[in-house]
Formats: sequence, C-alpha cells, structure tokens
Amino acid sequence: MEEIYRIADRITVLRDGAYVGTATVKELDRDKMVKWMVGRELNQQFPRHKSAPGQVRLKVNSFTLPDPAGNLRRPSIMSHSASAAVKSSA
Repeated sequence: MEEIYRIADRITVLRDGAYVGTATVKELDRDKMVKWMVGRELNQQFPRHKSAPGQVRLKVNSFTLPDPAGNLRRPSIMSHSASAAVKSSA
C-alpha cells in the first residue's frame, strides 16, 4: 500500500468489478481506502485469535522417515508420497 501512495496521484478502487470511487492521494487516507476495498471498516487488519491443539487424529511413534515421531492434530492436513516400482502382470 505504501507504494500506491508513493507512486500514484489518484486512486481508483473497484470491488468485485464495480466502481467504488476515485480520489487523490491527499484526499484518500489509508483507512478510507481499505474501507473502499473491503466494503467495511477493519478494526484489526490482522486479528489475533487463540487456538487450542485439536484432537489427535494420528500418532506416530516409529516411522522410517527423517522425523520418526510426532502427532497429527485436527484440523491439520498430512501428505506423504512415496514412489515404488510396480511390476505389471499384464
């Protein structure tokens, strides 16, 4: 956003393809531009929230990967891929 104010003379905001407004950089402060962009005032731009670890969905005690121990908690996503030679019987 700082670049916009450093480079531009005027700012035009479109939201969801619709024209919201145009103003000079001096007329449009950062809070007003954000309101134009999101359609409402933002009290916290990056709100903090507390979260507790979820239910253990998978517990690994011994596994032949570099990190052999750990827990998988809800709503985490775990992905593992391995390639193996498959002999075709066809």
